[in-house]
Amino acid sequence: MIEKMRVMSREEIEAMRMMEMRKKQNPRMRYVERYVDYEVDDNPRFASAMRMASPAAPAHFLRIFGQPARAELGDHRDQTASMRQALMMLNGKLTHEASRVGDFEPVFSLLVGKKASLNEAIKLVYREILTREPSTDEIADAKEIIAGGDTSRDGMADLRWVLFNCHEFRFVP
Repeated sequence: MIEKMRVMSREEIEAMRMMEMRKKQNPRMRYVERYVDYEVDDNPRFASAMRMASPAAPAHFLRIFGQPARAELGDHRDQTASMRQALMMLNGKLTHEASRVGDFEPVFSLLVGKKASLNEAIKLVYREILTREPSTDEIADAKEIIAGGDTSRDGMADLRWVLFNCHEFRFVP
């Protein structure tokens, strides 16, 4: 019992004590306990970067791309490219998740439905990733990539992956 109490917070201990008191006062009362398990994301979407652990975990995207350990005041970001960075961009979860096309994204409505326009979808993806308009040759190449997918959605995910891994997207100091 003492071991359980050490792990519990003060509020949990107080709630347990109150439940035992109520059971003694009215033995016919029943209490229902509900627990909600949730995973705390170290890098939450839609939240401030101030809430992230600093420094990030060693396998985190930011650490692989040069976030210093901050063990000392003079720690500086390593600006050299590494094989680990290239592998994370090519095979990493973050690139994969950013490449796929979600149902609620603006590009989805340009791929499927009444307002479907492949040219507009390609232009939107170029603006999102490379912050510029594509050339006519790039639009033709993008159409080939999209046609290579099982669906237009899969093809667009392939195009996004290609753009994320092109030299123009990567930061080179």
